[in-house]
Amino acid sequence: MAKHSAYIEYNPNPGEISKIFHRDYDGDWIYETVQDCSHIAKFNEYLRNHSNTWVSKEKDLRLDAHIPMIYREKWLKEFGVDFLDPDPDVQRKVDRILDSPEYLWMRTNTFRLA
Repeated sequence: MAKHSAYIEYNPNPGEISKIFHRDYDGDWIYETVQDCSHIAKFNEYLRNHSNTWVSKEKDLRLDAHIPMIYREKWLKEFGVDFLDPDPDVQRKVDRILDSPEYLWMRTNTFRLA
């Protein structure tokens, strides 16, 4: 449990990223990044259940996910991928991550990506 905490950057708007430093009882500093993603999860669930996510008439472009920006840092650390990287190999890795049940809440449809 932290002894002292302070916001370095506080964003009260829903979905915005806030940064917090905590000073632990043993004197260590812990850096925390937080983002409320509940509205993104609700919107994605609505699209998954009630919408057609094809973006073009030709059905060659589809909206598959809304990924909160906080996951850019998390996935870079955990999986070594930056979901904004246009490299097709990186995008295949992102597709495999999004196909896992853990990240279903980010998906806007039920198509298998990888």
